[in-house]
Amino acid sequence: MIISLFLIFLYIQSILANDCVYFDKAVKYLGSNYQNQYSKVSNCYNLNGITCNNNQHITEIKIYNVNKYKDDVSNAITEFENLQYLTLLVNLKNVQSNGHIPQSIFNLKNLKTLIISNNLDYNTSILPDNFNNLINLEKLDLSYNGFRGSFPKSICNLKKLKYLKLQKNRFEGTIPYNCKDLEELLLLNLEGNMDLHGYVPLYPKLGSCNFHTTDLCYLPDAICISKSMDKCTKNNIKSTDLENGNPNPHSNEYENIDTESTKSTESTHSSKYTESAIRLILKSKGKITNVRVIKRNELNKNYIYNDSSMPNSNQYKISSTFNPSAPPESSLLIK
Repeated sequence: MIISLFLIFLYIQSILANDCVYFDKAVKYLGSNYQNQYSKVSNCYNLNGITCNNNQHITEIKIYNVNKYKDDVSNAITEFENLQYLTLLVNLKNVQSNGHIPQSIFNLKNLKTLIISNNLDYNTSILPDNFNNLINLEKLDLSYNGFRGSFPKSICNLKKLKYLKLQKNRFEGTIPYNCKDLEELLLLNLEGNMDLHGYVPLYPKLGSCNFHTTDLCYLPDAICISKSMDKCTKNNIKSTDLENGNPNPHSNEYENIDTESTKSTESTHSSKYTESAIRLILKSKGKITNVRVIKRNELNKNYIYNDSSMPNSNQYKISSTFNPSAPPESSLLIK
């Protein structure tokens, strides 16, 4: 029994030693302020800003007290690549590498959360379009950095992304067409990107959004819009599809659009759904796809849809008060 406990202790210590060895190597690049703070603790997991799991693997790192002009953050992050359980890297505030975002960040493939914010020195920098390796990201916050250039297309490949905050940058052009595949998005903030234009793709689960101070427009099926945001016209949609990388820009994907341009008066969820919105909702719940309206119940404002691709002509009922943040069972019923 004693021997078993001793072996378990040695195993835990070896795990800890491995992660701390890599962290020790990283600290030497983070300057005297961080090194002084680190010298006051006995192990890396006792350092403020470090979180470990039950097996003493480092899972979260928050970087404080880094001198952005003197410290070699890029090499420090390279050492973090060896931390196989690292899922969160935050508070990279006022952190840069030669005026650019450290390239080594894009190799941290296990990250679920990445926050790099308030780096106003980036306002002359183009954000590298290198997010393809970060396939596990669920939260990406690049706000208040002043990045310029096109919206990074590689962000559209982060299929697990739920929270995307890009406000107060200087992105321009349209949102790439493939970003419509970010079907898990719950929050999208693009406020202050004044040169972004065109339509915002439809996101079936989007519960919070901010498109203030942009030139973006919303599709009638959108379930989240910003105050004073214009509804897209057919011309808006056509011009966007010619610019956003749509492989078939003349496909009339949103052919049922109401072309009358209106203004919304407040941030809200749309209470009506046309066929394209229903397809998205069903797809997000693993049920897709040849949906068409067959009946609307005026009494309770529910909509009945038929999916001709399903056996026995299954019918789906979706409430006009669909709440994207509610459990699927409360908003989608199979009749």
